[in-house]
Amino acid sequence: MPRYVALLALLTFVHRCDGGGPSIAAGEGGAEDQRNLYDQVYASQVYGYAGHVVGDGGQEAGLMTNVLLCPALWGSWEGADPLHVLDAGAGRGAMVDWLRRRAPRSVEGFGVELSGVAVDSSPWPELKREGRLVNSSLDAIPFPDRHFDLVWSTEVLEHIPDSALPAVAKELARVARHTVVMAISLRLSCHDNPARPHLHIACHPRAWWDDLFSHAGCYPHLEALGYLWRGAEEPEFPWRPFDEPWVFAYSCGHGREAARAELAMMRHPSTPLGPSGSSSTQHR
Repeated sequence: MPRYVALLALLTFVHRCDGGGPSIAAGEGGAEDQRNLYDQVYASQVYGYAGHVVGDGGQEAGLMTNVLLCPALWGSWEGADPLHVLDAGAGRGAMVDWLRRRAPRSVEGFGVELSGVAVDSSPWPELKREGRLVNSSLDAIPFPDRHFDLVWSTEVLEHIPDSALPAVAKELARVARHTVVMAISLRLSCHDNPARPHLHIACHPRAWWDDLFSHAGCYPHLEALGYLWRGAEEPEFPWRPFDEPWVFAYSCGHGREAARAELAMMRHPSTPLGPSGSSSTQHR
């Protein structure tokens, strides 16, 4: 069985929307509605958004450590010292702070966050002063093309309306030199009403996200995924790849048609491509 199909089959039965089909999001507010919602969330400190620190032995720190130590990514980072990392959807800047304190290699960390309340209430005000924590939407990231060796995002994209996600994917790919790594929840939040979710409003199966990012010129980085899903055993920062299968890793900068063709070959390696070089799976 081809590697992409095998890896996808391994994980599609866990952490997915009911039925694994189309989005069940009922409402799609605009950017200002989303900004207001998360300003309120951070101001009221509900839903666990009050946390200030990425636990040094916690899941997020463990995943980031394994990403930074992933041998499959070293080649694309050759000569990068320090490594420039963007946390897309950085909240109060906890990961940006962790990167400067505990990263297992030399890293310059930056964060972009939609909520002005989150940025202004950061316990590390120097991050904002130094331009390391920026208040901005992910569909207009205020950094140059190919600026970051690693673009990182955890549990963010499922909070963004479907209508905004193509622009967000293109922006994440634009500012990445090669690599985008994300954790995207594939199920509703425990705080959501299934009839009208308001936190996890983009609930989709893995293949939908792969299609989305292929349109932005990215395709799954199988070697990195194999390491992160199966071989992540860094003893100081353990995490459980089989319990957290919502990790995505993409190789970016290939152009839309090339990425679509590569994804089609991963899915159907023996099937000839059509004239457009795209597979039969359509991006919605």
